Amino acid sequence: MTPLTITIFWGIFGLVCLLFAAELFVRVSARLARIWNISPLITSLVIVALGTNVPEFAVSLGAIVREDAGLALGNLIGSSITNVTLIFGASILFGRVKPGTVKTQKNAWILLVITGLFCGMSLLHLAHSIQAMVLLASVCAVVSYQFLLGIRGRQNEDKTTLSRDNFKKMSPNRVMLYLGLLIIAMLLVWFGGNQVVVAITLLSDELQISTTFLGLTLAGLATTLPELITALTASFQRQNKVVIGTILGSNIFNLTLFPAIVFATVGTWYITPALALLLFGVTLLFFLVLLAFRGRFVLPVLGIVFLLAYFSFLSATTYLQVSK
Repeated sequence: MTPLTITIFWGIFGLVCLLFAAELFVRVSARLARIWNISPLITSLVIVALGTNVPEFAVSLGAIVREDAGLALGNLIGSSITNVTLIFGASILFGRVKPGTVKTQKNAWILLVITGLFCGMSLLHLAHSIQAMVLLASVCAVVSYQFLLGIRGRQNEDKTTLSRDNFKKMSPNRVMLYLGLLIIAMLLVWFGGNQVVVAITLLSDELQISTTFLGLTLAGLATTLPELITALTASFQRQNKVVIGTILGSNIFNLTLFPAIVFATVGTWYITPALALLLFGVTLLFFLVLLAFRGRFVLPVLGIVFLLAYFSFLSATTYLQVSK
């Protein structure tokens, strides 16, 4: 077999690993939420979102080694746009998504502010060191706030959910088993995501595509597969808070922690006004839907709207690449 064929084979194998890991993530995160008496939204916002973002970080880390800020940040931005359009739209269309009533909206506000902060600092061409410090401080504040919301949610929004099953008396060995499964899932996501990205990267190199375009489209889609599979699986299982929490948490990490690492190592890649408008626009639409459908199922027609937004993004980005 040729090297290209071998790479494609490993890419398919990596996709299978992603499928298995996503199912494991949903089941384990729901159990851990009850064991620790923490909201499923907070568990998915921090644990699941960070775990499924490992492929994005792996691609960005590889780009950092090559000192390619365009690929590193293009991948993160492309992944963020894919999350709030393709993933959210598919979850609405093929499942039933019902936003929460309190923490979901608070975290939606956080994501909207972070997106505006990320785009604004880049458009103002602030020094990379300043951007890195601001974004790192932001992610630390957000994670701390998530745990505070989780503690408060025990007595309010999540009281019914958390009291449905009593996992407090579960043995320490069972808890360690679930933590071990979570680690296995993270390793599978890292391995599978890397294999998929390597396969797509090799194919794209054959077509002589720029690294920034690759990051925004192909790598952005490939590294978002864990979030897509996790969100769809959670949607079919009626784990609504896992669906929304995964998207919110993934984008928060994509626009704070990972860019901070890029800015602190290889410098700044400044976002274009058109791309900033698109990123903020789809995030604003996502935000408005979470507010408008507080405690209610999102209309399926909106799933089509979000999917159209994703394919419009792909078409526009491809057109700009070809017309160069």
